[in-house]
Amino acid sequence: MNQLTLHVYNITGNLITVKCDNTITIKDLKELIAERIGDNCKHYYFSLISNNIELDDNAFYNIVLKNNSKLFYMMRLNLEREILLEIKQKLGFNSNWNRNIELSQWDYVEIHDNNSKFKVKNLDLHINKLTGKIPTEIGQLVNLNFL
Repeated sequence: MNQLTLHVYNITGNLITVKCDNTITIKDLKELIAERIGDNCKHYYFSLISNNIELDDNAFYNIVLKNNSKLFYMMRLNLEREILLEIKQKLGFNSNWNRNIELSQWDYVEIHDNNSKFKVKNLDLHINKLTGKIPTEIGQLVNLNFL
């Protein structure tokens, strides 16, 4: 195993330097970078980019990392959080759903225990006695198993 120093930039040019071994996975590298960024990335989906390609979470595949390699990271709003907030607004029900609470703590929402960007597993909204049309945004919750 070789030790590497990686230079990871965000889109505004801020630099994070990470020291790791050359067998690190993207998932582990993301976690290292997220620790360095702190709470600023808590409610965001985080991706790494090299040569204009978003890197897979499991492995680097065709990316060869060398000492002093340059990578980029991007943080985007968690898509499912925004979808659920839109559903809440359209249906007009009362809940604790908001951007400042972890998705796992939202009432009526059960999530998968993985680091995927698509986490919502179950929505149990029957207690709200909702009527009307189901918002089409629910179809964007790609890992939803129960509604």
